[in-house]
Amino acid sequence: MPDKAACAPARDRGGPKCDTARPFSRGEPVAKPNYSFEKRQRELAKKKKQDEKDAKKRAEREAKAATQGTPQE
Repeated sequence: MPDKAACAPARDRGGPKCDTARPFSRGEPVAKPNYSFEKRQRELAKKKKQDEKDAKKRAEREAKAATQGTPQE
């Protein structure tokens, strides 16, 4: 419960008391963030970015090898 000093301005203006100004009652469930899902999404994005980087490097190596005429490994 908020302290009385924080509620004083609302009472002075004739506004609602702090007890009735709560946005949620205790009985309503509030959604919780799913941190494991968010972490998995970050990991997948990181892996995708790394795969794209590796593919780009591989293509550059193949192009360079084709122009020099050296055999691929």
